[in-house]
Amino acid sequence: MPTSTDTPGPVDTRLTSGSLASRAARTGAMTPLGRLGLPSDVAAMVLALTTVPLSPVR
Repeated sequence: MPTSTDTPGPVDTRLTSGSLASRAARTGAMTPLGRLGLPSDVAAMVLALTTVPLSPVR
């Protein structure tokens, strides 16, 4: 049975805002998006992974 995973990088949330505030620009610049992720970014990926039929990789 195929499985999917979502492993986001740093995400800007209320929980992480204090710890990431001082280094948000530098950390975000090192990500593929060039910024910190947003909860909506993660939600969109999870939605895509759970609604598209998957086929095994061979």
